[in-house]
Amino acid sequence: MMNWWDRTTIDSNCYDIERLAVPMLFDHVLKTEGTVHEKSWVDLSFDDAQVRTCLETLGFRRCSTQHTDDGSSNCDYVGAHGFVHLNLSPLNENNSIRAYVLREDVLAQLSEAVKAARREGGTRVFMLKQERDELRFSQNALRESTFEPGNYSEAVVKQYAFVRSVLAAKEPLGRLILLNGEPGTGKSHFIRALLTELRKTVAFCAIPPSFVEELTGPALIGAVDNFRTWHSRGPFAAVIEDADVCLVRRSSDNISVIAGLLNMTDGLVGEIIDARIIATTNAKKLEIDPALLRPGRLAVQIDFEKLDEARANAVLERLGVKERVSKPTTLAELYARAAEKETP
Repeated sequence: MMNWWDRTTIDSNCYDIERLAVPMLFDHVLKTEGTVHEKSWVDLSFDDAQVRTCLETLGFRRCSTQHTDDGSSNCDYVGAHGFVHLNLSPLNENNSIRAYVLREDVLAQLSEAVKAARREGGTRVFMLKQERDELRFSQNALRESTFEPGNYSEAVVKQYAFVRSVLAAKEPLGRLILLNGEPGTGKSHFIRALLTELRKTVAFCAIPPSFVEELTGPALIGAVDNFRTWHSRGPFAAVIEDADVCLVRRSSDNISVIAGLLNMTDGLVGEIIDARIIATTNAKKLEIDPALLRPGRLAVQIDFEKLDEARANAVLERLGVKERVSKPTTLAELYARAAEKETP
């Protein structure tokens, strides 16, 4: 507990009243005798979008943002109720908040917002969603996963390392990664392993198929630009599952989608935001638009197939299942048999 009149500099690393960028917002606070309630939250993983929405609802407005070389962001919010400083680490791994407010009820509301926004455990991935009249990215927890070579063919195992290099490269050979295969062949597990392994260096963002048409449109570009303000480290990797309609030859009903993909994979927009696109399809054979397959756009196309009898039985043995198969089988079917074994 402290009084504003007794402290001109709240924190040398956080905020200096004498250097306030927009003094009119805080002028009446400085002239008001009152007790300031102080609280800090450190080393948290939370959805900063939820916290910023709460601050805006409470009447706070961002007055400054600074980016550091390591990808962190320092943001100052001021309003009639006080001052809040956010330190956002790359990919929201270790965020901190420091609040100085005049009213306890305002501090209580902010505390509830931080509590609600916290993400415990798991790998964090962002998802594009519609909020009121704009597109925004929200942070979500995803179950961590490691890549299990025994779950895939030798060809897919070799491609996993190459995909990692494409996602991390400063100048990738292509920005589009295609994963083809019928449901249950391990595409989602493949992606989840990448998310887990590269979560500190790549910003993974899930884009629902319904939003794909917005690619390179003003709404999505604005959302990505805002996202980059808060998460500036590493490539921006858009994950689009069940993207069949986005990849087939251009027709009247998907020409804008294809155009968006082309701009993201081999255009100025893709280069500026350092984009990668991981797209999955459930089709065994898909007549993909030839423009997407050109060198410089397509980095790799991986076919996920049923595991042959020998590899499928090796998976069952590893999972502790005595039963064996006599034909090619999907990974999902094998894990389902293991789950049945564990069910009492």
